[in-house]
Amino acid sequence: MAYIVGQDTTNSELSSCGCCPSPYCQAKATPCSTNSDCECLMMAMTGGGMCTDTVMSCKDLVPCENDNKTCSTPNTVCVNNTRCSTPVCFPINRASSRRCPPLTSTISITTTAATITTTFNACLNGTRCQNNGTCQPSGNTFICLCPPTHFGPLCEYRGIGTDLTVLETILNGSLTNYDRTVERVLNRSNWTNMVAVVDVTGSMQPCAAAVYKWLKLSYDKLNLIKYYVFFNDGDNKADALKVIGSTGGIYGTPTTNLNTTLAVMQAAMKNGNGGDGPENDIEAMLYGIKQCPTCTNLIHIADNQVTPRDMVLLSNVTLPVKVITCQLGSSSVNANLINIATRTG
Repeated sequence: MAYIVGQDTTNSELSSCGCCPSPYCQAKATPCSTNSDCECLMMAMTGGGMCTDTVMSCKDLVPCENDNKTCSTPNTVCVNNTRCSTPVCFPINRASSRRCPPLTSTISITTTAATITTTFNACLNGTRCQNNGTCQPSGNTFICLCPPTHFGPLCEYRGIGTDLTVLETILNGSLTNYDRTVERVLNRSNWTNMVAVVDVTGSMQPCAAAVYKWLKLSYDKLNLIKYYVFFNDGDNKADALKVIGSTGGIYGTPTTNLNTTLAVMQAAMKNGNGGDGPENDIEAMLYGIKQCPTCTNLIHIADNQVTPRDMVLLSNVTLPVKVITCQLGSSSVNANLINIATRTG
């Protein structure tokens, strides 16, 4: 099914919340996210629902074209069922899962005899990814694995995103002169049941590639890394919008499939490049601990040249953290990274 997004025609649907099944949606707001500012808006062209942040004034939105279905404004889609009195062109970037995390995917039903827990796949709740992206479940939310022609949390942007040449040349063997600290440390360690939290911002591509190469060579040792978390400090979010504990740009995946692990790592790299110096290391650790409750160790592949902005959250980290520093050069080890390793034991 085709729809119009601004001046571009795209052959897939926008992220759907599934709560507007027909043009006869009720006018009342329909919740679709754990963020109370998000509502399900009906897309006029398809009749499907789009879960989006609606904290915008009607006067700041452009009315749809005369057909009340299309928009001439780039990167917008015509929607109904808003606080506005007429169909309006709504920015598709406000439908990001980072802005509007889906409603919890786990429901507990308590009876006098037992508690029954049912887990739902976030990717089954409508079409999540645009432009033929593939939806990959990640905890209570999802990750979009984009085709080479697009990038972004929902594959909403045309282009390649961050240049991954360094990563690709290390993985294919054409670049051999790179920092091998990560590989050496992992090869000599006896850590097991690990969740690996990897900084993939900026110049961290060689370190991320080294972790993946090590995993590939050690894949038969299933008691090693159980879960990967790649973080990019906010998916290119403006620095002023980065909030401690909810900066985002965090991509997680179990290590059951090597191709999926690589694809998730590449998505995290393409969708964000860090922005300002401080990063959301602790937020990424807490995400990994939540997603891998059976993990007993956490390794943090960290950029020695920057410092975590969210050290205030460190007391919530419940696993011992082994920090492997990259970009060390002639510098001393970052004091905050030493603090993370020391305080978590």
